[in-house]
Amino acid sequence: MSQDTPYLYKISVTNKTTGVRIQDTKQVSATARANSIGDIVANAITANMLAPDAVTADKIAAGTITAEQIAAINLAANGAMFGDLSAEGFKIDGRNFWAGKFWQFIDEYTGQTITANKGQFWVGGKEEYIHINPVINTITGQITGYTIEFKVGNFSVSSQYSSISGELTIQKNSDSLDRTRITPNGTYYEHRETVSSSWKTINKMDTNGILSSQLFSQDSLFISNQNMAQRRLQGFDI
Repeated sequence: MSQDTPYLYKISVTNKTTGVRIQDTKQVSATARANSIGDIVANAITANMLAPDAVTADKIAAGTITAEQIAAINLAANGAMFGDLSAEGFKIDGRNFWAGKFWQFIDEYTGQTITANKGQFWVGGKEEYIHINPVINTITGQITGYTIEFKVGNFSVSSQYSSISGELTIQKNSDSLDRTRITPNGTYYEHRETVSSSWKTINKMDTNGILSSQLFSQDSLFISNQNMAQRRLQGFDI
């Protein structure tokens, strides 16, 4: 029977033992309804039949909705496994994930537990990657900002105009003992004795002038402050 289709029946009452009809035939109108999930045919339930909040998450049993039963205009896939999507965030593996809130999971590569915080985003591999990590206040435990760290084999930027706000530090790697620091006020060449030591300025060229232990030039003359003072006393124009 088709669901929600009215049918007309004629019913008469007969004595089972004698077979004699004891009541005249009556016409009865009936409508077919679904009694179980097996009775629901294709397109039997449509959106206009459902009241608001009639279907909620707590009424859907696990495993009752599968990929074959989901259709959406803006959702498409070619049979690919994109990763694990949960309330905590999205994860492909221990090196590629995005955390929507505090999240702990096992790194498939090391077997160790990764603790991620809200907004943390990793993509790439072991040698080349981009990491966005939250800065957490050690006293309050609150996120105060984010840092971006990326490591690539080759990095190229093409731009008609580029601007850097703040300072730019250049060094070979995190263990380097020498670095160049560029600020809005000048360029500083710095050195440290060990990886854990503080950086000290060795040479600089900033708005206050040039500081260097020695100056070298192939075709220009450099005069000390003392010699310059003597030349000025003698009336020479430097």
